[in-house]
Amino acid sequence: MNRLKLNHLAALTLFLSASVVLQLTVGDIPLDFFAFPVSLSLFLLWCVLCFLIWSRRQSWIRGLFLSPEATVFSLSACALACLVTGFSSTRAYVHSWWFAADILLLLTTLFFVLMRGWRDASGHIRWGFLLNHKGLFILVSSLFFGAADTQVLRLPLSAGESAKTAWSADGTVRALPFEVQMQDCCVDFYDNGMPQAYRAELLIDGVPRTIEVNAPASVGWACNVYLVSASGEYCVIEVVNEPWKYLSLLGLLMMIAGAAIMFIKGPTPANCKRS
Repeated sequence: MNRLKLNHLAALTLFLSASVVLQLTVGDIPLDFFAFPVSLSLFLLWCVLCFLIWSRRQSWIRGLFLSPEATVFSLSACALACLVTGFSSTRAYVHSWWFAADILLLLTTLFFVLMRGWRDASGHIRWGFLLNHKGLFILVSSLFFGAADTQVLRLPLSAGESAKTAWSADGTVRALPFEVQMQDCCVDFYDNGMPQAYRAELLIDGVPRTIEVNAPASVGWACNVYLVSASGEYCVIEVVNEPWKYLSLLGLLMMIAGAAIMFIKGPTPANCKRS
Protein backbone atom coordinates (compact mmCIF):
# COMPACT_ATOMS: atom_id res chain seq x y z
CA MET A 1 0.00 0.00 0.00
CA ASN A 2 1.51 3.34 -1.07
CA ARG A 3 1.89 6.39 1.10
CA LEU A 4 -1.06 8.28 -0.44
CA LYS A 5 -3.50 5.48 0.37
CA LEU A 6 -2.18 5.31 3.93
CA ASN A 7 -2.68 9.06 4.30
CA HIS A 8 -6.25 8.74 3.03
CA LEU A 9 -7.08 5.96 5.48
CA ALA A 10 -5.41 7.86 8.32
CA ALA A 11 -7.46 11.00 7.60
CA LEU A 12 -10.72 9.06 7.44
CA THR A 13 -9.94 7.18 10.64
CA LEU A 14 -9.04 10.44 12.38
CA PHE A 15 -12.38 11.94 11.37
CA LEU A 16 -14.37 9.07 12.87
CA SER A 17 -12.13 8.97 15.94
CA ALA A 18 -12.88 12.64 16.57
CA SER A 19 -16.61 11.84 16.55
CA VAL A 20 -16.08 9.08 19.12
CA VAL A 21 -14.16 11.50 21.35
CA LEU A 22 -16.95 14.04 20.97
CA GLN A 23 -19.51 11.39 21.91
CA LEU A 24 -17.59 10.42 25.04
CA THR A 25 -17.12 14.08 25.99
CA VAL A 26 -20.54 15.69 25.46
CA GLY A 27 -22.91 12.74 25.02
CA ASP A 28 -25.64 12.42 22.40
CA ILE A 29 -26.46 15.05 19.80
CA PRO A 30 -28.88 17.71 21.11
CA LEU A 31 -31.45 17.39 18.34
CA ASP A 32 -33.51 20.36 19.51
CA PHE A 33 -30.54 22.65 18.85
CA PHE A 34 -30.22 21.42 15.26
CA ALA A 35 -33.92 21.81 14.40
CA PHE A 36 -35.10 24.23 11.70
CA PRO A 37 -33.72 26.72 10.69
CA VAL A 38 -30.35 25.35 11.85
CA SER A 39 -30.90 22.06 9.99
CA LEU A 40 -31.56 23.75 6.66
CA SER A 41 -28.69 26.21 7.16
CA LEU A 42 -26.24 23.40 7.87
CA PHE A 43 -27.43 21.45 4.83
CA LEU A 44 -26.94 24.43 2.51
CA LEU A 45 -23.58 25.30 4.09
CA TRP A 46 -22.36 21.74 3.70
CA CYS A 47 -23.43 21.63 0.02
CA VAL A 48 -21.62 24.91 -0.71
CA LEU A 49 -18.50 23.71 1.09
CA CYS A 50 -18.46 20.44 -0.87
CA PHE A 51 -18.89 22.31 -4.15
CA LEU A 52 -16.06 24.70 -3.30
CA ILE A 53 -13.76 21.76 -2.55
CA TRP A 54 -14.83 20.08 -5.79
CA SER A 55 -14.02 23.20 -7.81
CA ARG A 56 -10.40 23.12 -6.55
CA ARG A 57 -9.00 20.40 -8.79
CA GLN A 58 -5.63 20.23 -7.07
CA SER A 59 -7.10 20.00 -3.58
CA TRP A 60 -5.90 17.06 -1.48
CA ILE A 61 -9.35 16.81 0.15
CA ARG A 62 -10.93 16.49 -3.31
CA GLY A 63 -8.58 13.64 -4.10
CA LEU A 64 -9.36 12.05 -0.74
CA PHE A 65 -13.12 11.82 -1.35
CA LEU A 66 -12.62 10.65 -4.94
CA SER A 67 -10.31 7.84 -3.84
CA PRO A 68 -11.35 4.17 -3.65
CA GLU A 69 -10.30 4.25 0.00
CA ALA A 70 -12.99 6.85 0.81
CA THR A 71 -15.68 4.82 -0.96
CA VAL A 72 -14.81 1.53 0.72
CA PHE A 73 -14.21 3.15 4.12
CA SER A 74 -17.46 5.17 4.14
CA LEU A 75 -19.59 2.24 2.96
CA SER A 76 -18.01 -0.11 5.50
CA ALA A 77 -18.37 2.37 8.38
CA CYS A 78 -21.99 3.10 7.48
CA ALA A 79 -22.82 -0.61 7.14
CA LEU A 80 -21.24 -1.32 10.53
CA ALA A 81 -23.16 1.56 12.14
CA CYS A 82 -26.44 0.30 10.68
CA LEU A 83 -25.75 -3.23 11.90
CA VAL A 84 -24.98 -2.03 15.41
CA THR A 85 -28.11 0.10 15.43
CA GLY A 86 -30.27 -2.67 13.97
CA PHE A 87 -29.20 -5.26 16.54
CA SER A 88 -29.41 -2.81 19.45
CA SER A 89 -32.41 -2.95 21.76
CA THR A 90 -32.70 0.85 21.67
CA ARG A 91 -32.33 3.60 19.05
CA ALA A 92 -29.82 5.53 21.15
CA TYR A 93 -27.02 5.01 18.60
CA VAL A 94 -28.97 6.98 15.99
CA HIS A 95 -28.48 10.14 18.06
CA SER A 96 -24.76 9.62 18.61
CA TRP A 97 -22.01 11.75 17.09
CA TRP A 98 -20.20 8.76 15.61
CA PHE A 99 -23.35 7.60 13.77
CA ALA A 100 -23.81 11.13 12.39
CA ALA A 101 -20.15 11.16 11.33
CA ASP A 102 -20.63 7.86 9.46
CA ILE A 103 -23.62 9.22 7.53
CA LEU A 104 -21.93 12.56 6.81
CA LEU A 105 -18.84 10.77 5.52
CA LEU A 106 -20.99 8.63 3.24
CA LEU A 107 -22.88 11.66 1.92
CA THR A 108 -19.69 13.63 1.25
CA THR A 109 -18.14 10.73 -0.65
CA LEU A 110 -21.38 10.27 -2.60
CA PHE A 111 -21.37 13.98 -3.53
CA PHE A 112 -17.90 13.77 -5.06
CA VAL A 113 -18.60 10.48 -6.85
CA LEU A 114 -21.77 12.04 -8.29
CA MET A 115 -19.96 15.14 -9.49
CA ARG A 116 -17.27 13.05 -11.18
CA GLY A 117 -19.48 10.49 -12.88
CA TRP A 118 -22.70 12.16 -14.06
CA ARG A 119 -21.18 12.76 -17.52
CA ASP A 120 -19.19 10.33 -19.64
CA ALA A 121 -15.89 11.06 -21.39
CA SER A 122 -17.67 12.55 -24.40
CA GLY A 123 -19.75 14.91 -22.22
CA HIS A 124 -23.07 13.08 -22.50
CA ILE A 125 -25.26 12.84 -19.41
CA ARG A 126 -25.41 9.38 -17.86
CA TRP A 127 -29.07 9.54 -16.86
CA GLY A 128 -29.20 6.21 -15.08
CA PHE A 129 -26.12 7.02 -13.00
CA LEU A 130 -27.29 10.58 -12.35
CA LEU A 131 -30.78 9.65 -11.18
CA ASN A 132 -29.57 6.73 -9.05
CA HIS A 133 -26.83 8.63 -7.26
CA LYS A 134 -28.67 11.95 -7.05
CA GLY A 135 -31.76 10.18 -5.73
CA LEU A 136 -29.73 8.38 -3.08
CA PHE A 137 -28.03 11.67 -2.18
CA ILE A 138 -31.38 13.46 -1.75
CA LEU A 139 -32.94 10.56 0.16
CA VAL A 140 -30.12 10.16 2.68
CA SER A 141 -29.63 13.94 3.02
CA SER A 142 -33.30 14.53 3.82
CA LEU A 143 -33.32 11.75 6.40
CA PHE A 144 -30.04 12.92 7.96
CA PHE A 145 -30.51 16.70 8.06
CA GLY A 146 -34.26 16.38 8.64
CA ALA A 147 -33.89 14.10 11.67
CA ALA A 148 -33.92 17.04 14.08
CA ASP A 149 -37.19 18.31 12.56
CA THR A 150 -38.98 14.95 12.70
CA GLN A 151 -41.26 14.42 15.69
CA VAL A 152 -43.23 11.33 16.72
CA LEU A 153 -45.62 12.09 19.57
CA ARG A 154 -48.36 10.09 21.28
CA LEU A 155 -51.25 10.93 23.57
CA PRO A 156 -54.29 9.13 25.01
CA LEU A 157 -57.68 10.81 24.70
CA SER A 158 -61.03 10.08 26.31
CA ALA A 159 -64.36 11.03 24.76
CA GLY A 160 -64.81 14.81 24.90
CA GLU A 161 -61.19 15.40 26.01
CA SER A 162 -58.99 17.85 24.10
CA ALA A 163 -55.23 18.40 24.14
CA LYS A 164 -52.56 20.71 22.76
CA THR A 165 -49.56 18.69 23.99
CA ALA A 166 -48.29 15.13 23.59
CA TRP A 167 -45.36 12.96 24.69
CA SER A 168 -42.26 11.91 22.79
CA ALA A 169 -40.63 8.49 23.17
CA ASP A 170 -38.30 9.81 25.89
CA GLY A 171 -41.22 11.15 27.96
CA THR A 172 -40.76 14.81 27.03
CA VAL A 173 -43.93 16.90 26.73
CA ARG A 174 -44.13 18.63 23.35
CA ALA A 175 -46.57 21.20 22.00
CA LEU A 176 -48.78 20.07 19.14
CA PRO A 177 -49.15 22.29 16.04
CA PHE A 178 -52.93 22.07 16.53
CA GLU A 179 -55.60 21.30 19.12
CA VAL A 180 -57.17 17.85 18.97
CA GLN A 181 -60.35 16.67 20.65
CA MET A 182 -61.85 13.19 20.59
CA GLN A 183 -65.53 13.03 19.82
CA ASP A 184 -65.99 9.27 19.75
CA CYS A 185 -64.09 6.03 19.17
CA CYS A 186 -65.35 2.55 18.39
CA VAL A 187 -64.30 -0.92 17.38
CA ASP A 188 -66.16 -2.91 14.71
CA PHE A 189 -66.24 -6.69 15.07
CA TYR A 190 -66.72 -9.65 12.77
CA ASP A 191 -69.52 -12.14 13.48
CA ASN A 192 -67.00 -14.41 15.24
CA GLY A 193 -66.08 -11.63 17.69
CA MET A 194 -62.70 -10.74 16.16
CA PRO A 195 -61.93 -7.00 15.76
CA GLN A 196 -62.58 -5.77 12.22
CA ALA A 197 -61.76 -2.06 12.33
CA TYR A 198 -60.75 0.62 14.81
CA ARG A 199 -62.07 4.11 14.25
CA ALA A 200 -61.94 7.47 16.04
CA GLU A 201 -63.85 10.68 15.38
CA LEU A 202 -61.71 13.75 16.12
CA LEU A 203 -61.92 17.51 15.99
CA ILE A 204 -58.60 18.92 14.79
CA ASP A 205 -58.63 22.70 15.24
CA GLY A 206 -62.41 22.44 15.15
CA VAL A 207 -62.52 20.48 11.87
CA PRO A 208 -64.13 16.99 12.05
CA ARG A 209 -61.74 14.23 10.98
CA THR A 210 -62.07 10.44 11.02
CA ILE A 211 -59.01 8.24 11.43
CA GLU A 212 -58.61 4.48 11.38
CA VAL A 213 -55.69 2.14 11.91
CA ASN A 214 -53.48 2.48 8.78
CA ALA A 215 -55.70 5.32 7.54
CA PRO A 216 -54.30 8.53 9.06
CA ALA A 217 -55.52 12.09 8.66
CA SER A 218 -53.20 14.65 7.06
CA VAL A 219 -52.90 18.01 8.78
CA GLY A 220 -51.07 20.57 6.71
CA TRP A 221 -48.26 19.45 4.41
CA ALA A 222 -45.97 17.82 6.97
CA CYS A 223 -48.11 16.23 9.68
CA ASN A 224 -50.13 13.00 9.88
CA VAL A 225 -52.37 11.83 12.73
CA TYR A 226 -52.50 8.04 13.22
CA LEU A 227 -54.78 5.89 15.33
CA VAL A 228 -52.68 3.49 17.43
CA SER A 229 -55.43 1.84 19.48
CA ALA A 230 -59.05 2.44 20.41
CA SER A 231 -61.77 1.18 22.71
CA GLY A 232 -65.22 2.36 23.64
CA GLU A 233 -63.79 4.76 26.24
CA TYR A 234 -60.50 6.12 24.95
CA CYS A 235 -58.05 6.06 22.06
CA VAL A 236 -54.31 6.54 21.60
CA ILE A 237 -53.25 8.70 18.68
CA GLU A 238 -49.81 9.29 17.21
CA VAL A 239 -48.79 12.58 15.61
CA VAL A 240 -45.92 12.33 13.12
CA ASN A 241 -44.41 15.56 11.85
CA GLU A 242 -41.98 15.09 8.91
CA PRO A 243 -41.19 18.37 7.10
CA TRP A 244 -38.53 16.71 4.91
CA LYS A 245 -40.62 13.71 3.81
CA TYR A 246 -41.32 15.00 0.31
CA LEU A 247 -37.60 15.33 -0.37
CA SER A 248 -37.22 11.72 0.76
CA LEU A 249 -40.02 10.68 -1.61
CA LEU A 250 -38.40 12.62 -4.46
CA GLY A 251 -35.09 10.85 -3.86
CA LEU A 252 -36.77 7.45 -3.79
CA LEU A 253 -38.63 8.13 -7.06
CA MET A 254 -35.40 9.29 -8.71
CA MET A 255 -33.66 6.08 -7.68
CA ILE A 256 -36.50 4.00 -9.12
CA ALA A 257 -36.35 5.98 -12.38
CA GLY A 258 -32.57 5.60 -12.55
CA ALA A 259 -32.79 1.85 -11.97
CA ALA A 260 -35.45 1.58 -14.70
CA ILE A 261 -33.29 3.50 -17.18
CA MET A 262 -30.25 1.35 -16.45
CA PHE A 263 -32.33 -1.82 -16.83
CA ILE A 264 -33.84 -0.71 -20.14
CA LYS A 265 -30.54 0.48 -21.63
CA GLY A 266 -28.63 -2.56 -20.43
CA PRO A 267 -24.82 -2.70 -20.22
CA THR A 268 -22.82 -0.24 -22.28
CA PRO A 269 -20.56 -1.52 -25.08
CA ALA A 270 -17.51 -0.54 -23.04
CA ASN A 271 -18.68 -2.66 -20.12
CA CYS A 272 -19.42 -5.61 -22.41
CA LYS A 273 -15.94 -5.42 -23.93
CA ARG A 274 -14.35 -5.07 -20.50
CA SER A 275 -16.19 -8.11 -19.14
